Amino acid sequence: RHLAAPRRRGSVRLGAGPRLRRRRRACRPAAPGESHLQALYELFPLEHVKVMDEQSVYQHAFASKMGQQLDLAIQPVPTYREAVQDVDIVVTATTGHGSFVQASWLRPGTTVLKVGSHRELASSLLHQLDKIVVDSWQHTARSAPEIREMQLRRDAIHAELPEIVLHQKEGRQKPSERILFISLGMAIEDAGAAYVFER
Repeated sequence: RHLAAPRRRGSVRLGAGPRLRRRRRACRPAAPGESHLQALYELFPLEHVKVMDEQSVYQHAFASKMGQQLDLAIQPVPTYREAVQDVDIVVTATTGHGSFVQASWLRPGTTVLKVGSHRELASSLLHQLDKIVVDSWQHTARSAPEIREMQLRRDAIHAELPEIVLHQKEGRQKPSERILFISLGMAIEDAGAAYVFER
C-alpha cells in the first residue's frame, strides 16, 4: 500500500508457480501464492491478474481456482516477459534461480514485490529501479542473492519497511517511480499477521 502506484489499475502479475509445484508434490496445500493474491485483492481493486508457471498445468489450475474464488479474471501466460509487461504490481514467489524479471520489461510506476531468498531478478535491475526497500537490511544483505552479487551497500537501499510505515521515510513519492520491495520474512511480520487474523 505504501509503495504501489496511485493509479491502482489492479493489474497484477503473480509469479508463485514454482513454489506451488514444490508444495503440491509434498501433498500440502498451495497456500503461499494464493495468500499473496488474496492479500493484494483485499488491498487493491484488482481487475486482472496474470500468472506464469513453467509447468502450464499448475498455472491453469491456479487461475481456475483463484479466479472462481475471487470472481476475478486470471490469465495464464507463456513467458515471464509477457507476464510482467503492462502490469502495476509484480510478485515473484518462486523457488527458481534465474533472471525472471528484467528492468526493460517494467513500465513506469511498477512495484516489484520479491518474496523469498531465491534468485529471481536480473542483477542489473537493482541499479535501474528508482528505489529499493527491504524488510530488514541485515537479513537482506546476508540472504538475498541479487544484493550479494551486486555487492550493494546499505546506502543503496532507500529504506527498511518499518521506516516507511512509521513515516520516518517516504514511500512512493512519484507515480512514475519503479520500486523494488524485497521481503525475506521476519518473525515480527508473522506475529503481526497472526494478530490481525485472530482479531
